[in-house]
Amino acid sequence: MGKDTGITEYFQDNERFADFFNGYVFQGKPVIFPEHLESQEIRGILKGNTDRYMYRDILKKRYQGTELMLLGIENQTAVHYAMPVRSFVYDGISYQEQLDRIRKSHQKRRDLTGEEYLSGFGRKDKLIPVITAVIYFGKKPWDGAKDLFDMFQMDSIPKEMLPYLNNYQINLFRARQDKADCFRTDIRQCFQFLQKDGDRKALKSLLEQDESYRFLSEETFKMISCLSGQSSLLLEKKKYETKEGGYDMCKAFADMKLEGKMEGMKAFAKRMLLSGVSMEIIIQAIMEENQLTRQEAEKYIQ
Repeated sequence: MGKDTGITEYFQDNERFADFFNGYVFQGKPVIFPEHLESQEIRGILKGNTDRYMYRDILKKRYQGTELMLLGIENQTAVHYAMPVRSFVYDGISYQEQLDRIRKSHQKRRDLTGEEYLSGFGRKDKLIPVITAVIYFGKKPWDGAKDLFDMFQMDSIPKEMLPYLNNYQINLFRARQDKADCFRTDIRQCFQFLQKDGDRKALKSLLEQDESYRFLSEETFKMISCLSGQSSLLLEKKKYETKEGGYDMCKAFADMKLEGKMEGMKAFAKRMLLSGVSMEIIIQAIMEENQLTRQEAEKYIQ
């Protein structure tokens, strides 16, 4: 599973998509429901001398009665230093496409006159609001721009002009840093695991406290394995499948620790050998340090 493709597929699920926006925007309050979401065309046209297609990661229409809204998610595994412009363009294309549809509808009905005809948009016409959220999964802290002003040389702009300069802010969620306990689906386990990734003691405590890590969905097991740099777990994922049908990340973590320990001991043995220490002394050191039998210790220097 490629990271970017896998993340997009993961959040295409309506339950996860709704849960993300409920947690991010409404602090966990169930306002957006999966059954009220409908996937939209992710390809938009940026018009110019040469029309150019731009592809969103995910775009869904939220409808509830007469209430409509477009919600988008952009997934980033690396910092995008032009993200404010990119998000601005995505949202702008969505509004332009709405205008085009409205204008075509009026042209077909021939129901506009005067200024409305010139605009192609009637006084009572309304656009559907668009919200785009950026989910950042990278380990490196986000040091890119968070709004359009961050991309300007602000000290070169006369202060009198600032009130007339429109800003555009991105809606950034940092998966490895921002609060995750307001989510209700398995995206919470995914985010919280990533936030402890790199701290084995904290990760062990998290897995012990949250029983749900013993019964993860296959999609979440894949996400955690790939984003934490443990893609090798997927080669033996059957090993971690439970009788109930989920996947046991606690068991996988134990194997991750063992693998890390073995790599550390192998590196230690190699350094000692290069330093002229005899094989027998190295084996005895590994046995005493880790309370291993001779046969077990010898595995670290093979």
